Amino acid sequence: MDIIEHQLGGVAILHLSGLLDSRGCQALAVKSVFALDNGPYALLLDVGELGYLTSEGFRTLLYVRQQAAEGQAKLAICGLAGSALEVFKISGLRECFMLYPDSETALAAFQDDKRHRAVPAGSGNPPSKQLGSRRHGEAAQAVVLQRGAGRERVVRRQPDEPSPI
Repeated sequence: MDIIEHQLGGVAILHLSGLLDSRGCQALAVKSVFALDNGPYALLLDVGELGYLTSEGFRTLLYVRQQAAEGQAKLAICGLAGSALEVFKISGLRECFMLYPDSETALAAFQDDKRHRAVPAGSGNPPSKQLGSRRHGEAAQAVVLQRGAGRERVVRRQPDEPSPI
């Protein structure tokens, strides 16, 4: 799998192409965490050229979602089509991710969200701290996946609380 990364207006964009198999999953996890550590307020995964998405690929996308939430970053996926989109619909993953038909629509939604989250003048908090990054995320909620009885559920907890797993 090939991953091409670039930044545009505070959004880290990862263009994925090829097969999201076990090797590709490792590469995606590493690239995503690295991109989020550099402090963008949003991460966009462009999967329009992705040929195949395994079950491990879906788990990796959930992991990336968890990492984005911990860093208070938005995550979106664009370009989903065919069988991968059907699996998102059937499994309920469509409700877990912001899905867009193309990168232009996703970037416009991010920019619109960024404008709505701007800090009013005189509030004392600069926008970079309000939007948050891993460096400024003391109040960020951690997202933990709990597995049991054949189902997964998302549990939100404060960072200083012990993990329920």
